[in-house]
Amino acid sequence: MKHKSQISILISLVILMGIISIVMINFISYREIIKDDILNISKLTSANIYSQISNELTKPIFVSLTMANDSFVKDWLKSGENRQQEDIIKYLQGMRSKYRYDSTFLITYDTNEYFHYNGLHKIISASDEHDGWYYDFLKKNVVYDLDVDQDEADQNILTVFINCRIMDENDVILGVTGVGIKSYHVQQMLESFEDDYDLEAFLVDGEGLVQVHTNYKNILKKNIFSQPVYEKIDGKMQDSGENMRVFTYNENGGDEFIITQYIKDLNWYLIVRKDTSVLKNSFMNQMVYDLIIFAAVTFTVLLIVVGVIGKYQRSLEEQAHTDSLTSLLNRRGFDKKLKHLINNPPESEFSVFILDLDGFKDINDKYGHLQGDKVLVRVSSIFRDKLPENSIFARWGGDEFAGIVFMNREKSLHMLEEIRKILESDDQVREFNVTISVGIVVYSGIETEESMIRKADKAMYFSKSNGKNQINVF
Repeated sequence: MKHKSQISILISLVILMGIISIVMINFISYREIIKDDILNISKLTSANIYSQISNELTKPIFVSLTMANDSFVKDWLKSGENRQQEDIIKYLQGMRSKYRYDSTFLITYDTNEYFHYNGLHKIISASDEHDGWYYDFLKKNVVYDLDVDQDEADQNILTVFINCRIMDENDVILGVTGVGIKSYHVQQMLESFEDDYDLEAFLVDGEGLVQVHTNYKNILKKNIFSQPVYEKIDGKMQDSGENMRVFTYNENGGDEFIITQYIKDLNWYLIVRKDTSVLKNSFMNQMVYDLIIFAAVTFTVLLIVVGVIGKYQRSLEEQAHTDSLTSLLNRRGFDKKLKHLINNPPESEFSVFILDLDGFKDINDKYGHLQGDKVLVRVSSIFRDKLPENSIFARWGGDEFAGIVFMNREKSLHMLEEIRKILESDDQVREFNVTISVGIVVYSGIETEESMIRKADKAMYFSKSNGKNQINVF
C-alpha cells in the first residue's frame, strides 16, 4: 500500500509539473505574440469565421443540388399535363422538414409555375419585376447560384436562396429548384462573432455590394468600395483568389486590420474588420479562461491517474491471491484471510478444514494432467455451490484444498460430511475413484494461523492413514 501511494504521488507530480510548464511556456509565448505577431491572431480569428460561414451556407447548396438531381423531381417535370401538384408539394414539404430549412421551392420551366412547400404560389412572369432573378439566373451559365431577396411566399422576409438548375439527360432545362435560409440565421452567427471578438464581419459579392450584414439597412444597399476605409482594397480583393488577404488601415492613431477571403462555393467574400487593441484585451481574457481549463483538466487527470493506478494495483493483488485454474483463493490469499480472522475474531465460532483428494495421483499418471485439472475444477465447483455464502474456500496447493466455515464443531462436521457424500456419488468424480480426506480444527480463541493449519493438517493426515474418504476433527 505504501508503494502504491508513492507511485501515485510521483506520477501525479510529474503530470502536474508538466501541465504547469506547458501553461507557463504558452503564456510567455503568447504574450510575445500579442506584442510581435498580433496579425497572425487576427488571421486565425478570420479563418474561424470563414470556416463556420462556409459550413453554414455550403450545406444547403448540397441539398439544393440533391433536389435538382432527384429522379423523382425530373420524372415529375417530364410528365407534363399528367403532373399531380400534390406530389411535388408533398416532396417540398418533406425536404423542408428533413433538413429544417426555412423554404423549399420549385419552378417548372415549361409552365413557369412557382411551387412553394405550402402549395402553388404564383406563375412566374417576365413582366413582374420581382421575378427578374429567375430570368437572370437562366441566362447565367452556372449550375447553382446564391441570391439574397425578399421571400414573397413568406411575408417578404429577407432570405438567402440557393437556386439550382434542373437538367435532363440531354442537358435540356426542366426547371429551377432550391432552398431558402432566412438571412437572420447567418446574421445571428455573425453577431456571435462580433460579440465574442469585438469585430465587424459581413459578406459581399464581387462588386462590393453587401449580401449579409448584422445591420439590415446595409444588405443590398451598401457598397463597401464607396467608403474611404475600403477604397485601397478595391480590385485587390478580387485578385486574391481563395487566399486570405490582409490590409492595414490607420485611423485616429490606432491600427485596424481588414481581412478578406473568397468563399468559392458562395461566390462571395468574407470581410472582417478588426481593431488590434480590442484583440489584445480579448486575448488576455482568453488566457485566463485557458488557465482555468488547464487547472480543471489537471485535477481531472490526476484523479483518473490515481484511480487507474489503484485499479491496476487491486488487479495485481487479486491475481497474486487467486488460483488460475479454479479461480479460488490460493494459499497466499487463504493465509491472509485466516490471519485477518484471528486478529479480528468474529462473534460466531468458525472452523478451519483442510482436505486432500484420495487417488488423485493415479489420474495424472493414467489420464494426464488435463484430466486431473478437470477433476480439480469439478471438486472446487461442488464445494463452492454447497458451502454457505460467507464461507472461505481455497486451493491450498496441488490436490489439497482449505476452507473456513463459520460454524461450531458439530455443524461443520455435518456439513462437510454431506459434501463428502455428494462427491463420493458424483459421476465426474466417482469415474476416477476419487474421494476426500478432511481434517477440521475449531478456533479456540488462543490459536494462531500457524497452529490452526498445523492441527487441521494433522487431522487430515489421520483421515488418510485411517482408511481415507473420511473426516476427522482435531
